[in-house]
Amino acid sequence: MNIHTDAPTLIDRVALSNSLYELAESFALEATLWTVGSPMRAELERSARLLAELARHVLTGRADHAKAEAFLDGGQTRLAEAQSIRRFRDTLNTPPRRTKGANRD
Repeated sequence: MNIHTDAPTLIDRVALSNSLYELAESFALEATLWTVGSPMRAELERSARLLAELARHVLTGRADHAKAEAFLDGGQTRLAEAQSIRRFRDTLNTPPRRTKGANRD
C-alpha cells in the first residue's frame, strides 16, 4: 500500500493478481483429480474461473483490493479442504498393503 494513501500501488495489484492466478491454476489442477461429473469437480472448476476473473479485475484496478485479499485467503483454505477430502477419500478406497512374509493369523 502507498504510504500516503490507502490506495494499492501497481506493485500491490500485480502481486495480488499473480497470487490469485496461481490459486486459480491450483484449483484447476485439483479439479482434474476428481471424477468427471462430480459436484466437487464442478465447484473446483467454477472457483478456478472466478479466481482468474478476479485476478484480471485486480490487475486492471476494477476490484476492491481488500476483498480480493479476502478471496485469496478463503480460496487457499477451500483448496486445502478439497485436497484433504480427496486424500481421505482415496485412503478409504485404497486397500491396505500386504508385505511378503508378514505374520498372518
